[in-house]
Amino acid sequence: MPQKRKPDQKKQICDAALALADAKGWGHFTLEDVLRKAKVNKAENVNDVWDVLYIILKNIDQLVHNQMKDSLSDRGLSDSWRDNLFEILMTRFDIVQPHRSGFSSLLKAAAKHPDILPRFLPLMMETLSGMLSLAGLPKRACSHLQTLVFSGFYLAIIREWLKDETKDMSKTMSAIDKRLGQFERVMSIGEK
Repeated sequence: MPQKRKPDQKKQICDAALALADAKGWGHFTLEDVLRKAKVNKAENVNDVWDVLYIILKNIDQLVHNQMKDSLSDRGLSDSWRDNLFEILMTRFDIVQPHRSGFSSLLKAAAKHPDILPRFLPLMMETLSGMLSLAGLPKRACSHLQTLVFSGFYLAIIREWLKDETKDMSKTMSAIDKRLGQFERVMSIGEK
């Protein structure tokens, strides 16, 4: 008889946190609330709700990477890093769209907890650098600068996504296209 597989506690915890964030908003529940909703007594290496958020964001990065890897293995990378990056960004927004209200509340909660910035800034830069690399953006000696510049455009895209009420996320797609055009122009400065 096959053994019953043990449930993934971190997934249960992440799912519970996302459900609470959607219902109450980040900053309006505790780790104890998350554990109770997940029906888990305790979580290893999870000390607060910000640790849970960190895991969620890392999982999103992995999901985007896996989906893009599968998609790109079927048809290959486009010659245009901009087209690839557009697809990567839309894949990311498609993944988080079901929890948009929870992520919307996250920005307000983070503003009230500036002490979490050192915890999440390196993750954000790693995420953005990974997206640029996966898209095939040509590496330059100043690739950290590329990532830093892209972060401003990415945050502007997120703001548009949070306001986008269209079912097909057409306003988000338009914002991505616009911001990627601006990013492309900034990155081409000095190439001539």
